Amino acid sequence: MAIRDALIRLSKWKVDEVRRKLAVLASAKAEVEKEGVHLETSVVREQALAEQAPGGELLYHGFAQGVIMKREALSRQMDELEGLMEQVRAQVNTAYAELKKYEIAEEQHQLRERKERSRRGQISQDEITASRFERARQRSSS
Repeated sequence: MAIRDALIRLSKWKVDEVRRKLAVLASAKAEVEKEGVHLETSVVREQALAEQAPGGELLYHGFAQGVIMKREALSRQMDELEGLMEQVRAQVNTAYAELKKYEIAEEQHQLRERKERSRRGQISQDEITASRFERARQRSSS
């Protein structure tokens, strides 16, 4: 029983550990998304400034090229994070399935133990009843 309990605790720890990895990746993805929103906000702001300033379109051209490079970098980061998240989700599923396997084995073991205790109790009750019947029969025949 101690071995099964240890396996269950270890499996729960594995599930929690992999879920923490997934949470870290989700947080990183949220940060990349936040950077993307900030980048788009800065594009709108720079466009407005470029329209107002004389010669601003020349300066905006350099800014726009930088934005394009940043967008591509953010897109690559998002793709990488999503790929990692899929891998970690698969690990969560595997770890959870392993945990369930051990939990089910423990439940089945406990069920077998309860049935065995019940069976032994029934045998004991049957023996008591048989002995009482035999004593009653002996009294009535004497």
